Amino acid sequence: MPYSPVAEPFRSNACRRRGRTRTSRRQTPLVLLGALLLSACTSGPAARLYVLEPVAGTAGVVPVGDFDALGVAAVTLPGYARDPRVATRSDLNRLYMEDQQRWAESPEDAITRVFAERLRYHADATVLVEPFPRGYAPDARVEVNFDRLLRTPKGGVDLAGQITLLAGDGRSVLSVRPFRLVRTSESTSFESYFLTVSKAVDDLARMAVARLIESRSPA
Repeated sequence: MPYSPVAEPFRSNACRRRGRTRTSRRQTPLVLLGALLLSACTSGPAARLYVLEPVAGTAGVVPVGDFDALGVAAVTLPGYARDPRVATRSDLNRLYMEDQQRWAESPEDAITRVFAERLRYHADATVLVEPFPRGYAPDARVEVNFDRLLRTPKGGVDLAGQITLLAGDGRSVLSVRPFRLVRTSESTSFESYFLTVSKAVDDLARMAVARLIESRSPA
């Protein structure tokens, strides 16, 4: 066919369109295959979610006298413990994150909720978690900061940190109590682990009540 400067661009465009069509047809099965392989790699058994529930400890109610209203700050956890996956210590220096065993809510929110409930029970006082509603003026504030929260190889819990008691306005420190608790579990199941965590949080609430009573005792 004789060369035509007008027809030539149309032929070139047509060739490019046919080339793109053939390439697209070849790529489509590859894209679908890649999506199927990715789905196969990421699919698996659904993660088990666990809710932390309050569990009564061995001690009963110990009223804390002048502290009729208490405030609780949200607990703080180390970075690995804020992960919804349960952190298990495999040996002294290594952690294993359990992909299939997870907290049903933020670990910090769960522990704060249970700690406030147990503090309310043991102190026989009104206990609210920050931020407080308008007009609420606590007699003291309680902060719990964790340096450690681990599941032990046998299913127990190993936790450490400190409890800080503050005046109601939060401007002065009444007491600071470091803690280190290692609680064994009835079994290696994760249900038993969460039950053990709840019992340990109850221990912390009783520690806080004891410190409140000491802070009111005459020197």
